[in-house]
Amino acid sequence: MIDGYSRLNDIEVSDNRDKQFINYAYKQGFNEFQSIFMYFFNSYSNDSVLSTSEMRSLCNNKDFKLWKQYINKYENQLLTSDSAKYRLQKAKAIAGNDKQQLLNALTLIVITATSLVTSNYLQGSMAKEYKDTFNYKSLLSIKAGYKTSSEITDSDLKQEAGNLINGKYYGLTADQHIWLRSDELNGQVQSAINAALTKGADQKYMDNKLFNYIPSNRNQSANTSFTKTGNTISNVLVPDQKARMESGATDKVFSNYGVDTFDYATQGDGKVCDPCIDRANNSPWTYATDEGSLHTGDRCYRIPVKSKY
Repeated sequence: MIDGYSRLNDIEVSDNRDKQFINYAYKQGFNEFQSIFMYFFNSYSNDSVLSTSEMRSLCNNKDFKLWKQYINKYENQLLTSDSAKYRLQKAKAIAGNDKQQLLNALTLIVITATSLVTSNYLQGSMAKEYKDTFNYKSLLSIKAGYKTSSEITDSDLKQEAGNLINGKYYGLTADQHIWLRSDELNGQVQSAINAALTKGADQKYMDNKLFNYIPSNRNQSANTSFTKTGNTISNVLVPDQKARMESGATDKVFSNYGVDTFDYATQGDGKVCDPCIDRANNSPWTYATDEGSLHTGDRCYRIPVKSKY
């Protein structure tokens, strides 16, 4: 039997795992971009400065070998997603002319691969949240004296979770939110590349700007762009999407068990806002009186009130 404490602990562990995975993915993405940029710096810098003039020269066999290496590494993976495939084709279209276009194409491939890994992970995390919530709220409903009107199979759960995952949130699916941020990240990193090459990237510039974490400047720091994108996804998008799954699974359980009256509970971790505390204190609620989510990132959850029958 899962008690409230252990369920909250499971949620905390899951949230921390999400943050670690996604932030690590974007850290790895940045490291790979840095390695690519350093290839061009080490190969073509003039007096230890890499600028637009060097990068506008035509690609050679060594450059094409690097391109082929990345295509071999990522192409099969990127072809599994229409969104990733579209960006792969875009990268192929701009590669092969001069060195800067090749750098831009390789950067796009790395960002696309990072985004695909993140999107796949997010959808798996959302599906797990739905199933875990459904099982936990079912146990709570049974303990409160409710009886199910029908049996829900694992196949049913998977389909219901899939419907929610593919549903739109602020006009976009979870997958589309990831790709929107992917394109924003690519634009920011391309701006950082252009700024570096226009200025002339020496070791000092790379250490202090392009590769350095500068919280207030994404257009010169690729590190900042990768890091903040990962942080936004792990701290905002993922919790919002998982909260949506938790709410959807709760509605499914309450409908199946005939639960209409419920208490609101907060996470109780010192991060709860006053309106959420007031709502919990004013429990119980019914579907007729419930206001639903109070704000973006609302982490409150509903607990069935003991049946009168």
